[in-house]
Amino acid sequence: MLWNALVAPVAGLPIAGVIWYQGESNADRAAQYRALFPVMIRAWRAAWNDPKLPFLFVQLPNFDDAPKPAPPGEGGWAELREAQALALREPRTAMAVTLDIGDPKDIHPREKQEVGRRL
Repeated sequence: MLWNALVAPVAGLPIAGVIWYQGESNADRAAQYRALFPVMIRAWRAAWNDPKLPFLFVQLPNFDDAPKPAPPGEGGWAELREAQALALREPRTAMAVTLDIGDPKDIHPREKQEVGRRL
């Protein structure tokens, strides 16, 4: 639904690359994200008919990292960060590391200019 509403209408317009800042809502499904995130990157590239389209993304910040019991593959933020890092196997991707600028009690890092600079 989101793809059809927000991305599909602009697919094919000239862009220099993609910046992606998302993942916190997938933290309880890290194993699924490990498979779906690279597929999504390839889907954006296919929609723009550009296999070399740069895809930059932001690592989940330092938030809610208290260990919690979870089945393997569903380990929360740390495991989601690992899934994000695995997406670096896709060509022309880069990840802005943000662990050092987050606040464990605030989901939104205050240093947004630093996030942008790292991208």
